[in-house]
Amino acid sequence: MPVTEVAILHLQPSVSLTEPSFRAKLLHTKKVMENALGIPGRHFNYYQDIKDPSVLYLLGDWQSPSEHWDRFIPSPENQQMLELLKDDLDLPRIQMYHVDVPNAKIPASAEVVCISWYRVRTEDKVRFEEQVVQRTQCSNDGLSQGREAVGAGGWRIEKPDEFGDEEQWVHFRGRDNVEEHTRSGQTEAWKDDDHINTMVIGSEFKHGIRVDFNP
Repeated sequence: MPVTEVAILHLQPSVSLTEPSFRAKLLHTKKVMENALGIPGRHFNYYQDIKDPSVLYLLGDWQSPSEHWDRFIPSPENQQMLELLKDDLDLPRIQMYHVDVPNAKIPASAEVVCISWYRVRTEDKVRFEEQVVQRTQCSNDGLSQGREAVGAGGWRIEKPDEFGDEEQWVHFRGRDNVEEHTRSGQTEAWKDDDHINTMVIGSEFKHGIRVDFNP
């Protein structure tokens, strides 16, 4: 089952994305992950939080969670990446999990990405997804902005214990540039949809700018 990895990374206080040496390290890790386990053609992107530049989001694709956890995580190439970044990232604070949506379906190469997290009771899971799919399809049919503006999402696979009988839907939307993101003024994907909002018991929204490694 193809999945999207979401990793939330915190920089050490003395580290800045403006430093050429740190950017070179990130570019190296990006290339390693895009060719992980000898399989080229994977897609990974780093995003810097718009409000908090010390936070990075990593979005990438794996053929399954077990491919990532059981094969790549213990591999020498991953251990070398951790060693490379050990002085730049707060490694104990890394949050990492998978979403059951293929990376190819999300706007992972957009300049600006909005990641939305919705907590839903397990009993509402099926109904919530039906409403989201229906709303997304209607938006795709009627919006000129295209797929990236509407985005795609899926359920978080690895959940923290405190979720209990709750599930979390993670939705990804893209913008072509910061100006478009600012003009849109949209934070919530379905802020006016009562059918969806009545099932949401908690939500969070973050926006990131894609880290561009081109000179």
